[in-house]
Amino acid sequence: MPGVAIDILTPKQALLFNEVVKRLDERGIANHCTTRRYYEAEEMLRYLGLGARIIGRHGGATLRGKLEAHAERVEIMAAYYSKVKPDLVLSFSSPEAARTAFGLVIPHVSVNDSPHASAVARLTIPLSSILLTPWIIPSGDWTRYGIEGRRIIKYRALDPASWLRGFRPSRKILHELDLDQARPIVTIRPQEHLAAYLRGEKADPSEEIARATAKLLLARPDIQVVVVSRYGNASRYRGIFGRTAKVTEGVIDGKSLVGLSTLFIGAGGTMTAEAALQGVPTISIYPKSTVVEDYLVRNGLVVKAKRNLYELALEQLHRTPKELKQLRRRAVGLLNGMEDPAVRIAVAVEDLLRR
Repeated sequence: MPGVAIDILTPKQALLFNEVVKRLDERGIANHCTTRRYYEAEEMLRYLGLGARIIGRHGGATLRGKLEAHAERVEIMAAYYSKVKPDLVLSFSSPEAARTAFGLVIPHVSVNDSPHASAVARLTIPLSSILLTPWIIPSGDWTRYGIEGRRIIKYRALDPASWLRGFRPSRKILHELDLDQARPIVTIRPQEHLAAYLRGEKADPSEEIARATAKLLLARPDIQVVVVSRYGNASRYRGIFGRTAKVTEGVIDGKSLVGLSTLFIGAGGTMTAEAALQGVPTISIYPKSTVVEDYLVRNGLVVKAKRNLYELALEQLHRTPKELKQLRRRAVGLLNGMEDPAVRIAVAVEDLLRR
């Protein structure tokens, strides 16, 4: 039986590759999943019930820390791959997986929707046998990193389509967070401030969001604010938001929470797309411009915060039932028109294994 090693580094990757593993199982392809010592990824994998061997750790915020963690992971991963002998390595552009596979002459398949993360792209794209990416990303955004256009496979979908197709939010999350479904819910996802691709950008906007939230509560005391914390550091966000918000502990059913929200404010990528594709009014305060976000903005599913966040949030909360129905219809139409990325990834893996 052919075997594939899959390196999973983030919660988003866990959601996507959990679906891919199901498709590989259907094709009789064994998998060997790995991850790193990183709270959010480990918790999401446990939540999904997807077993993965822990190899190395997250490198933190500093460049030296990232470099040292990378070197440690490559050394351990080389030993692991030599033991399990995978026929192919699959990752969401994991620098360690790509480098180890290249060194051991194992084909590496990369999945990536973030050409703006240039450091990771430079370390992985040139070493990949093929790259799978959403159709909206121009091939030139990838070929500049050293991969030939003929080795790029595009799927007509955004990654969350793989776990949102046919999805219905579970109201269990409302009970878990003690939320009243009769009152508006404003969900906030802070910035991934330890990410290398955000170096040089303005400071974490959480303080700005907290000020806007406090003002919003004065105008709309009926709203409930939920902050989905990052890095298992709920205390950090409690210190920023104080009593104005409920701050989550650990990994939760995020897609259900955003699906049941009245408004979503995101400083990241994945949950912003999840909210938008479920037809939830969505404001992005992400500091960069990305191809995926620009696509959602063009389609009227995301509003970019280019002015006073409080005023913008208040406008979104005052959308009429007719406007909300139209937004929902637009989102459902867009999502239903997408293919399943997990199927395309599994088929590409199977085709490469047959060569």
